[in-house]
Amino acid sequence: MSRFFPQDRRGRGIIPYEEDSSDSDETSEPVGNNEMVPSSAATYLQQDGLVGRVAGMSLSSQMPARSLEHVNNNDWPRRLLHIGNMESIPQSKDDRGIHYGGLRKPTYNILSYTWGRYEDAKGEAIEVTGPGGSRLEWDIPRVSKKKAFGAEEFSAVLRRVAGDHSFVWVDVACINQTPGAPDFAAEIGNQAAIFNRAQKAYVWLHQTRQEDIESSLELMKSILAEALERRVGVNSHNTRRGDDKLLERLLQDPWFSSLWTLQEAYLQKDAVILSKEGETVHFGLSSPSEPLTVRSIGTICTQLHPWIWQTTRTLIDNAGLRQLQSHNPLVLLSVSARRTTKRPSDRVYGIMQVFGLRLGNSATGVDPKQEFSLPELENQLSLQITCAFPTLSQLFLHRNKPATGRAWRHNVGAVTRDRSFRRFGSMVPGIDMTLHVPEEFRNAVQISRACEIRPSDSGPWFTGNLWGLVHLRDRWVRDEGQPIQGSTAIYPDNPKTPDMNTFTRSLFLDHFAGIKASGVAPAEFSSWSRPVLVADSVEAKYPGKLSILILGQIQDQVSDEQARAWAGLLARRRGSKYERVGFCTWQGEPVCTERVVDCELA
Repeated sequence: MSRFFPQDRRGRGIIPYEEDSSDSDETSEPVGNNEMVPSSAATYLQQDGLVGRVAGMSLSSQMPARSLEHVNNNDWPRRLLHIGNMESIPQSKDDRGIHYGGLRKPTYNILSYTWGRYEDAKGEAIEVTGPGGSRLEWDIPRVSKKKAFGAEEFSAVLRRVAGDHSFVWVDVACINQTPGAPDFAAEIGNQAAIFNRAQKAYVWLHQTRQEDIESSLELMKSILAEALERRVGVNSHNTRRGDDKLLERLLQDPWFSSLWTLQEAYLQKDAVILSKEGETVHFGLSSPSEPLTVRSIGTICTQLHPWIWQTTRTLIDNAGLRQLQSHNPLVLLSVSARRTTKRPSDRVYGIMQVFGLRLGNSATGVDPKQEFSLPELENQLSLQITCAFPTLSQLFLHRNKPATGRAWRHNVGAVTRDRSFRRFGSMVPGIDMTLHVPEEFRNAVQISRACEIRPSDSGPWFTGNLWGLVHLRDRWVRDEGQPIQGSTAIYPDNPKTPDMNTFTRSLFLDHFAGIKASGVAPAEFSSWSRPVLVADSVEAKYPGKLSILILGQIQDQVSDEQARAWAGLLARRRGSKYERVGFCTWQGEPVCTERVVDCELA
């Protein structure tokens, strides 16, 4: 089950602080305000139902499982489209509550589609008026009929979406499209509530015909049946390559490449798929009459993934269809770079509502015309997530070196441009700075927190307990009864291979110059994720300089009750700060060796 962000964590300002003047490199001096029993931290832990103690004492917490999933607030849409007369009806309030043109809290359906890349001043737009036929406050965007769809076609789909209900929520008719309009920013920050309240959601693949979807789905079933029967990949059969292009035709629909639709898909995983003709496609996993949904497409693509050609696998990965099946929306950030947006800032605005956040100019009390850069929005997103859900928020890896002092931060689609290398007539691929969530933690939820992380102007400040990496390594070896030796297995997924990262025992290092995995362990060990061997190598190269900041406990949402683990942030002391270099998980209560209060993370 899911729990949500506390109300006081949504859209709040950043707490100011007095900057520490110390900025020296590694030192043996205490970091932060080290105390054995800090009163401020003790008060916090008691108030939050947590108990944090120093070495040799219990460190436990009691709280229900919490995920990073979207909030379920009480906000209603500012407008709904009455499908009968195509009027955009604003929300009104009186002594009896919310109503739309006199209808109180009506049932409505919702449509997810993509149109921004097809906007054309000479194109067509549906005719929508205000209440009673009055002029609408904004112009409905015009779309190229040749490249996308016409007004008549769009109107027919909206009637199909409405079904037996009078109201539909669709962005162009329910969000003021005027640049800088206050309502626009506010509704962008209310997408989770709008999608959650909808009776039913639909996805319109307006570039893919009914027959092509049906052919693709039949091929999916055929490939999967053969693969499961023969236990071989389709890429080993050249005769399949031509048919495989049918799958690519479906996955190349623009809906699968927009960042905004990625958020909408996560908010409504049971959204029903409509073809270009506006018809439902029947492809039930449990019964033939069951309609095709976002969830069922994700399920079948996840099952197909090992058995299909690399080009098709890439399309599935770029669309994030496997990630949509997860309970941890951090994985959506890991695929956001592959989705398209109009503006760089949309990389946060277009995904923030899966975390229930209002950021930038969508936050309460902020001027909707104020512009925020992508780094500013990334910082807001990361601070909100890290402070509200410290245990889950740091279970990711950097693909490349992050900015100095920003290793704790979540990068969202920062991909540098490809560069030409004229001397050899080749291109150097751009650097993907997007975070990566290891497969083991796709369905992780937070069941406890053993620390406090609060926001500041420069970043997060940590209050909690530390544990030396060497002590965790010793526990792992002791639990095994003897030192774990390297395996001669050829493949890392061989079930007989010892010392592999798992949900309950792992050590992941970020891939950047501070501590490179390839620099502290043989390449096969770092790339195959062997926690004990990597811990040995790290300790040998940086003796006593790495600590584990204890975050709390996590649980795998799709496994049994035994899949629980403690999670910690692996960090290196750098002057007055702790610099993140990775994270780790383990079973069994940690034995804390030190406590810090208000120590800055970098």
